[in-house]
Amino acid sequence: MAIIVELIENRKKMFLVGTGLGMYKATRPNFLGGTLFPNEEEGISQSVALCDEAGTISFYDSGQVRVIEIDGVKVKDFHEILVGKIDTADVDYCPGCNGQISVNDKECPYCGLNFLVEDAEF
Repeated sequence: MAIIVELIENRKKMFLVGTGLGMYKATRPNFLGGTLFPNEEEGISQSVALCDEAGTISFYDSGQVRVIEIDGVKVKDFHEILVGKIDTADVDYCPGCNGQISVNDKECPYCGLNFLVEDAEF
């Protein structure tokens, strides 16, 4: 199963090799309190392993990539399966990526463009 992702920053396409979730917690003695009041650091690392056309594997933060294709099927084609069939009267197109959206959408599911609608008096 081939999953093709795109780096959000530069739109470079790569293959998804794997994902990972890392959690860490580190403690070290405090200068004044010693081990009684140690300094603690903790966090979570969500990363993905990606492969480029040369076969080089790189690790990226999961927030830096988005899936664009799974087994040759574009993610936007899965919209009907995941969200449900859209009534053709309520169909519009995103001005950013030209993806099919509902007129009730507040954000494009493909490119993430926010549709700001202000109450305006005419």
